[in-house]
Amino acid sequence: MTQAPQLDSLSADEARALLDRHVDFLESYPHYQGASVGTIAVPGGNGQVVYGIELIVSELTDPSTLPPERRVPDRIEGFPVIITVDTFEFTSEVK
Repeated sequence: MTQAPQLDSLSADEARALLDRHVDFLESYPHYQGASVGTIAVPGGNGQVVYGIELIVSELTDPSTLPPERRVPDRIEGFPVIITVDTFEFTSEVK
């Protein structure tokens, strides 16, 4: 059994590679707006942050309404995933 790397050992480049390996899965999530690599606060970690994946959606979906294989896990390859709701809208005006 392969052990997941320690959370604090993931570099920014490794985190981007992790995102690249799973971007197709993340893009299939309902209301997908984007995904990025960022720092995530460790709960109870006294300010410690680690690299992880942020999934940005326009609205939350109740995971129980999705088949298990489409649910976003709390961790991918041992690294944290957070879902952020962002209702931003882009508009453009050409003058």
